[in-house]
Amino acid sequence: MSTKTPCRYVLSLITLLLCESFSISSDIDTLMEFYNTLKELPLSNIRPVRNQSHVVTVYIDLILHSVVSYDEKTGTLSSVIVVNMTWTDELVRDYFSKEFEDEVPIPVSLIWSPGFSIYNTVTEDISLKISEIQLHKNAFLSPDGRMRNLIVGLSTTKCDANMFYYPMDEQRCEIHFVSEEPFNKVVIRPTRGMYLGGSTALQKNEEWEIADVTCKTDMISNYSKIIISFKMTRKSMHLFMNFVVPLMYLCLLNLFVFLLPESSGERVSYAVTLLLALILYLNMIADRLPNTAPVSLININIVIQLNTSCFVVLMTILTLRMYEKSQTDQPVPWFWKVFVSVTSAKCLRKPQRKIHVINVKEAEVKDEKEDENDDEEVQKSFDNKTGVTWVDVSRAANQFLFWMFFVLLVIQSVVFFVLLMCRPVPL
Repeated sequence: MSTKTPCRYVLSLITLLLCESFSISSDIDTLMEFYNTLKELPLSNIRPVRNQSHVVTVYIDLILHSVVSYDEKTGTLSSVIVVNMTWTDELVRDYFSKEFEDEVPIPVSLIWSPGFSIYNTVTEDISLKISEIQLHKNAFLSPDGRMRNLIVGLSTTKCDANMFYYPMDEQRCEIHFVSEEPFNKVVIRPTRGMYLGGSTALQKNEEWEIADVTCKTDMISNYSKIIISFKMTRKSMHLFMNFVVPLMYLCLLNLFVFLLPESSGERVSYAVTLLLALILYLNMIADRLPNTAPVSLININIVIQLNTSCFVVLMTILTLRMYEKSQTDQPVPWFWKVFVSVTSAKCLRKPQRKIHVINVKEAEVKDEKEDENDDEEVQKSFDNKTGVTWVDVSRAANQFLFWMFFVLLVIQSVVFFVLLMCRPVPL
């Protein structure tokens, strides 16, 4: 009895292997017959319903894979989109064997597949740009007749930029997918009425933070449409450090022109150099921003600082002319004396007396060496210096202008940063 038991096990094992091999060969034959049947049938041009008056409902899950690039100047968005389409194919289901329990791959060229176009594209190609490999990929058919097809492609769409809060701006972009067949034949809808791709992109972008990704349906003429919408928030630290901070330093350096001594001879060249730097800065910002409204806050701020810098150059020239008048005998008008008395923190009488004594001593020395005509000219110069001089007027004007432009710079900076930080949340 012990010798027969191993033989029975061997026979049963051989029988099991033969059955499995027969089943595998039978499945292969069934699949080959199924594929040959599909090749003979023109199903790729017929909507997958027995009654052609019925509507085919295609459920589409649009997933934002990544944002490749965004050109603010042209308003062009390049993004990678994953499209997962599901529909019921009644015609293929009639030829599908119920013996298969798993999904069966079917070449897309042999069956009907829903077509859609990108409505807001900016290129000649209105469909997703996919690789040659994906053109020959398979769709998957379930035993219940549900067909599933996955497409990954690149879309180039229009997304107008609102650069008012640049470089801390937020952009709202949309990608419109429109069915290629009328509403009475094909209807496209989001999968289960909701977005399954998540609230952000699958892959992060170096410059933009993607959030609030939604998917909704709409109609355009007689065609159904699905819109994928998302918000892009700029990662602004890099641009803030390279654009906003240097601008503040340039504006601050523009004030120190009034602290330079008049005798140095570098005041006008210093002010003009800063003016040219602001003009170059404005051109550099203008090259990055689109030529559309609204104008960005940083652009408005640079224009204001540019006008302020022009006014600084003008005031620098005028204060230097005041300083040069001290070499002449031109008297100081009364309103400049009032200006000096109001803006000066120290009384000018005491230092003036010392100057007068020195001038008297110099006049006495000159009396010994010069004639009487020279004595009269020295006396006239001495009389003109008994009050406020043009040097005092120049220094008082420089002090007043420094604090005036400093206050204006603080006010402009506070308003700029308040408007930049307190931007409204886009709908």
